[in-house]
Amino acid sequence: MVGQNVRKLQDQFIATQGLTDLEEQILKYASEFKEKDYSRRQINILVKHRRSQMNFGCGKLKRENQEMIKWLIQ
Repeated sequence: MVGQNVRKLQDQFIATQGLTDLEEQILKYASEFKEKDYSRRQINILVKHRRSQMNFGCGKLKRENQEMIKWLIQ
């Protein structure tokens, strides 16, 4: 019973005092991490897209070169 009352008092104290400095720092770093993680994911998406464009371009150039060689041989 005493333990429950102490816990209630602790909860009330925490609720009235707001966030501690440590909790504020944790929230700040979590927010920064979330932003950095989002940026990293966006960069990865752009890199994958660019690589796919480059691969498509290489295939297109190979086909154009093959057609040019066929035309020169004829």
